[in-house]
Amino acid sequence: MPATVSDQANLYSISVPADWTVVTDEGAMGVQLSRIVLESPDFSVFVDEAAEGPYTPIYYETGATLVIHVTNVASGPPYHSDGVISESDVTIDGVTARYHVFKEPSTWAGQLLDAHANHGDNYYLFYLGYNPDTCPAGQALFEAMLDTFQFQ
Repeated sequence: MPATVSDQANLYSISVPADWTVVTDEGAMGVQLSRIVLESPDFSVFVDEAAEGPYTPIYYETGATLVIHVTNVASGPPYHSDGVISESDVTIDGVTARYHVFKEPSTWAGQLLDAHANHGDNYYLFYLGYNPDTCPAGQALFEAMLDTFQFQ
């Protein structure tokens, strides 16, 4: 059974799996209006702080994490590093959003998904980190959650 989550600023609501946990719920700070981080109960990530090099390796092990970040700065599509796997448009509560499947240079295990939309002079970023090997339904789950998103 899904659970409905709303942010502190009451800018939106979204349905997520009932067993997911809100681990961060921030309100306004500077240009940020809202930031929520949710995790599946089996979410596990390893960040190799001891590694040498220009990037700190991140290994998404199990489960998934979802970040929704809203700012009052209208932004265009972000520029990803060379790791874009696919790019398309999706509709989020009637608004066209740019959708990416990608890997950052620091992503050594796993995959990242994001969608970006402008609504009411605000910029919305939706971001999912997961490992398709251990969470094969990650992309379908992200898209299903985006389908439930509602601007307030």
